[in-house]
Amino acid sequence: MRYIVSFGPDQVGLTPSIAIFKRLDTLADVPGAPTVTEIPGSGAYQFEWNPQQGDPDIFFQVDGGPSIDGAGRYQEGVVSPEDVYLEAVKTKTDQIPNDLTSRLNAMQANIIRLLGLTKENSVLDQTTFDSRNNLTGGRLRIFGSKSDAQAGVSPLAVYTIAATYAEGTANILTYSMVRDA
Repeated sequence: MRYIVSFGPDQVGLTPSIAIFKRLDTLADVPGAPTVTEIPGSGAYQFEWNPQQGDPDIFFQVDGGPSIDGAGRYQEGVVSPEDVYLEAVKTKTDQIPNDLTSRLNAMQANIIRLLGLTKENSVLDQTTFDSRNNLTGGRLRIFGSKSDAQAGVSPLAVYTIAATYAEGTANILTYSMVRDA
């Protein structure tokens, strides 16, 4: 993990060092404190530390050097194994496709259609029946809202229904529902 500190604008060419590098749980010194290096020409400085799961949190203090007066000379922070986890999460979220919105919109339209096909906000009209009063045809329209269904406006999809029955019975032989629009 890369940790970045800054000592203010235009603070280039410093030679900062880690003054304190201690376990946060026991305040014991941690051997092998990393070296702080400048990110070329930026006035920002970095060090690498790769904590492992189970390692303690580390408190650090970076000394910017005697050319910096006052409280701005020291920058403090905590290095945590959780930082590695958070970086992994960031890496994964950076991989979410840029076109996610269009994908979600397409899924939303299909979900609304599925709701309509389960008879939510749907209207069956233009029905036809045989002599035994069996439904032989009709038009099914599905809508995105109750108010659209009641007004019969802005259908999301229109389907044609056709059914055939065994002669003289209510037993369905074929049933089809085909999307027209």
